[in-house]
Amino acid sequence: MAVFFGTIFNDNIVGTIFNDTFVGSNGNDRFNGGSGFDTADYSNLRTFFAAPQSITILPTGGILKGSLGSDQLTSVERIIANPFASNNLIDASTAAAPSFIDVDLSTSRLTVRNVPFLGTLNFTVNNFDDVSGTNQNDLIRGDSQNNRLRGNGGNDTFFGTTGNDTLDGGTGNDTADYRRLGRAITVKPTGIVEKRFAGVDDTISMETIIANPLVGGNTIDSSTASLGASLSINLSTGAASVSGPFPTINRTFLNFDDVIGTSGNDTITGDFQNNVLNGSSGNDLISASGGNDTLVGGAGADTLTGGTGTNTFIYNSPSEGVDLITDFISIDRINLRSSGFTGLSLGSLSASRYGEGNSLFAAAGAAFFAGSLFGPAILSVDTASGVQVWYTSNTFNTLLFGTDANLLATLSSTFTNLATVNQSNFSVIA
Repeated sequence: MAVFFGTIFNDNIVGTIFNDTFVGSNGNDRFNGGSGFDTADYSNLRTFFAAPQSITILPTGGILKGSLGSDQLTSVERIIANPFASNNLIDASTAAAPSFIDVDLSTSRLTVRNVPFLGTLNFTVNNFDDVSGTNQNDLIRGDSQNNRLRGNGGNDTFFGTTGNDTLDGGTGNDTADYRRLGRAITVKPTGIVEKRFAGVDDTISMETIIANPLVGGNTIDSSTASLGASLSINLSTGAASVSGPFPTINRTFLNFDDVIGTSGNDTITGDFQNNVLNGSSGNDLISASGGNDTLVGGAGADTLTGGTGTNTFIYNSPSEGVDLITDFISIDRINLRSSGFTGLSLGSLSASRYGEGNSLFAAAGAAFFAGSLFGPAILSVDTASGVQVWYTSNTFNTLLFGTDANLLATLSSTFTNLATVNQSNFSVIA
């Protein structure tokens, strides 16, 4: 094995038949490794002011060294960048079709596939931070650093890792795949992906995002979407669209469990996992399908369908608006936040805070409940359209008038009546 050192001039160095190392310096140099497994080492490359100098690899073996010049590599299988320089870049953006790259910075692997007349070329690339792909269908994986990864053209796949990364799909139908990350992720409206103590990514022009199906809590959080936006999403198919005062945006989200809607009128459909579906504000349509789901209508007049399983409907405040629960059955629950429902103690609703009766509405504000309760209470009232659930802070062992209470929801289904709704269906939570 021979070690060749470049000078400050324009060198032309040819290696031996063994495993050679070329140590890069300034100047416009040409390094030809010949046979063997050869290395171009730029780990100590520095500017004229002694600062670490980053490098850029080009598709034809070119090495850009900033103000220090550019090199041309031939038959060199390993390239080492300066680990103290930022933004060492693998730039395949000018590669000719049909070649594409398969790069994994975490293992220092760069594979170039479909190279005309050569097939597949394998390289070892150490200390690189950033990648710019071809115009074909690239496979790009970063490492634990803060990577900047761009796909350019083609239908590219990015594999999410730790670190605060930028994943820019460019044109084409691109995918950010977090299945190997090993933890739950949360996707925000602007493409931000929070990775639960593993960093925050900025995804740009990414049409599909895939979460890890083996961890719970993967969430699509649209609560900070622009005013006027509304979300339509089906977790079973992964199809999602955001519409509003802008062109509709279509995306695909796979292996997600939970959804938080926008301030608009959302349509949210779950799957057969145990989903948490939160409409935020707006008049939302939320359907949970299978599983033991949690539905939160939030502000507005929402329509909630729990589907099969034991489902929980959460209310944060009496003033959120009147919801319609379409399929409430005896095993379902209604949980009330203590911060909004003042006067109710945490835990299962006590008998002294629950009452039932039939509707006696004759006119607006007419008495409809005569109870023996004292203080704040939940009231279930049987009507022709289903059971109405009311909250009042003013029972005090007297007649209750419609103006004294807040209607929370109408429980409407073939099986919903006072025989299937009782005190045991209600709890107060923090």
